[in-house]
Amino acid sequence: FEWKYFVDAFVKMSQGDFKYHLWYLPMLIGLYLITPVLRFLCRVENKKTVEYFLVLFLIVTCVLNFLST
Repeated sequence: FEWKYFVDAFVKMSQGDFKYHLWYLPMLIGLYLITPVLRFLCRVENKKTVEYFLVLFLIVTCVLNFLST
């Protein structure tokens, strides 16, 4: 086991260079990253927090979509 292979695989995956049967790995990383935010929203259910999250989600989604094209 060498770290350089792990880092190389992570860099390739973050650039979108991964095999089709491993489609779930970026999805899994995204779910792990969004889980704390969703937990916070489930605990604090005021309208302002939900609106803030939705606006932030829309902005991030639009920026990522713009950068990927």
